[in-house]
Amino acid sequence: MVTQLPHPGTRAPLSRTVLRTAAAAALWLATLACLAMATADAQEATIYFLTAKAGQQDVGGSLFKTLAANHGPLRDAKTVTREGFDFDIYAVTRHHYGLAIGIDLMDYDQTFHFQGLSGVQTPEQLRLQARSILYTLMGFLRFGDFLPFIGLGTGTYYVHYNEKVSGLSFADAAADVFAYRAGFRWLMVGRWGLLVEVGQIDAPLRVLSNNVSSTLDLGGGFYNVGLSYVW
Repeated sequence: MVTQLPHPGTRAPLSRTVLRTAAAAALWLATLACLAMATADAQEATIYFLTAKAGQQDVGGSLFKTLAANHGPLRDAKTVTREGFDFDIYAVTRHHYGLAIGIDLMDYDQTFHFQGLSGVQTPEQLRLQARSILYTLMGFLRFGDFLPFIGLGTGTYYVHYNEKVSGLSFADAAADVFAYRAGFRWLMVGRWGLLVEVGQIDAPLRVLSNNVSSTLDLGGGFYNVGLSYVW
């Protein structure tokens, strides 16, 4: 019987855990700093962004090699289309630079097809329904209506995993997630703005498939484009 590995098998190395803890502490401190700055001079010092965005992200890990070895080559690109939104608070803009904090929710639902060799391998379909919740600390510059930024973040990547033929199905989460991004916001007309960003998400999860322990990386390189409401 094929089952999922227990949670202790999904633990990240100590270095990644330390980074995640440090990132979480930095986000809390940045939140307090941004709120304090906002109360000091709300009109000049704070900008709020609510953004609907979409883009593409890579997925990967040794799991795809394990499935290909047992069910034939993968017919699809290891790329998913994600949609979601974020809410960001930008502070200290009166000095043309500052800190920002944000929460980011993105979903994808993708099926990967492994084409079995005739008479040798059984085809398989892997469906991943995933949702990421990321908290990001960013530094930014302001040149008029143009705000370039870089950011580091942490959070959780949830997934419902299903192999159609084998019947392996479970819900789990990659808790030790680390992400970084860079991009820009552009304040356009009225209360509307444009977001463009690229980055990388590290979200590994251990899976036991075909009696082989493999890694599924729910994250990967990504890019997003979004439309923001600004106030």
